[in-house]
Amino acid sequence: GCVVSSVSDFCVNPCVIGEYVGSSLVYFNCSNGCVDGACLQEGVNPSLAQYCANKVGGQDFEICDNELDDDNDDLIDCNDTDCNDQVDEGCTSNAKIPIRGLTLGLGKADVTPELLEFIRNDLKNEGVNVIQWRADYYHYQFPSHPEVSETSDTRPSLEESDVKQVLAACRDAGIYCFPGVSYFSHQGSGEDAQHRVGLLRAYPQFDITPATATKPARPTINDRSWNPYHPDLHPIIFDLTDDLLDAFEAQDFMVGLDEAYMMPTLETAEYAGTPYYQGQPYAEVYAYEYGLLHDYLQSRGVRMWIWGDELLKYDDWVERDANGNELWPSNEIMYESDTRTGNEATSPAIDIISRDNVIIADWHYIINPATPEYFASKGFDVVSSPWMRSNVALGQLNRHLNANASNAPHMKGMLHTTWVGVGDFMKAYKYGTGLSVPNDASQQVCAQGYCFTGYALGSANTFKDLMAEIRAID
Repeated sequence: GCVVSSVSDFCVNPCVIGEYVGSSLVYFNCSNGCVDGACLQEGVNPSLAQYCANKVGGQDFEICDNELDDDNDDLIDCNDTDCNDQVDEGCTSNAKIPIRGLTLGLGKADVTPELLEFIRNDLKNEGVNVIQWRADYYHYQFPSHPEVSETSDTRPSLEESDVKQVLAACRDAGIYCFPGVSYFSHQGSGEDAQHRVGLLRAYPQFDITPATATKPARPTINDRSWNPYHPDLHPIIFDLTDDLLDAFEAQDFMVGLDEAYMMPTLETAEYAGTPYYQGQPYAEVYAYEYGLLHDYLQSRGVRMWIWGDELLKYDDWVERDANGNELWPSNEIMYESDTRTGNEATSPAIDIISRDNVIIADWHYIINPATPEYFASKGFDVVSSPWMRSNVALGQLNRHLNANASNAPHMKGMLHTTWVGVGDFMKAYKYGTGLSVPNDASQQVCAQGYCFTGYALGSANTFKDLMAEIRAID
């Protein structure tokens, strides 16, 4: 066949076959369409919705719902004819905002008929097409390593059977679901005396700041990290990843890599050092962990999602007065960026990590800097992630709508954050209309016999405003 050179070729010849030529993927069209990867005989004209079951690089390529791809690869990347199993801008009704999603914490107690109805009705009607479900702090029954699972009488672990119920509801609603766990950082919890949870509770030797027989670990804080250089670590991590990917039947995975407050250290006179660490700059440490996770996921045909804060240099985004003093609210980005300097800075990693098969979730909750454009200019696909301020969320949305020609292909839409369990968010969404968030957002707000946190209320109100604006664009 001839090489497809444009979308017009794709429109005329609705079935396209992709083949690897060396390391490059080249697309060929069949003049009369194809079925099961084989060209049809002359005179046969399949419809635009004809499925082409030709796997390339671990993905199926097909035409979805009579819509054409708009990301210049002349194909729509989906897994089935209803487009529910793979995120791709060609499979959405709004090409400018391809991803219209949110991230929700999911526990076993959350899986109720009310939740399934919420997904099938409310979230569908809002226009959500992606949900990233968080298995927070290893509260999942991992079949490969049950010793890592966190469970208790008051908080039992999520199981695969629970996931399947949620997955069925998402599919009914036309929503693509994929899992995520905080990897590398956020390995601690105040619930444990050593601030270790899940992985580090089961394998304390993986802690980035372990004690030795002669020297103590560095003082613990809530957000611990694992040691990326420990030789026994990643086989277990990959097993856990497989467990979740298989349960969710997903081709995307959120690994986090955010807020890495605990980084490796060399031994000092006072404290033990990080085993196997040889003093590499922190940007290299970050890039090393990123690369291991990225390459493993890519080998499975899975796209990696990360939070973007560790790749943003604080000094590049804070505003200062004539005397060099930081100005509020721009200095709020200190919580959403890399504030380290010299060899301790992680942000230089942006120039050494892979851009392929990755989406950066760029989270900002109080200000709306031009960081999506920055990530896009570096060649990364990016979504914006607001939380409890509607003006910030709508400002981020406008960045995607008004992106210039060079950045627009990388501006993928919105992933709204909640940072509460889905049950809390659901109650705030249903019963919090018209209520104000208390000054202390951790406080409970009650209405119509239901109570929920101020965090849930603020997030739900912002979510409604954001999705209403997106629907208006349609």
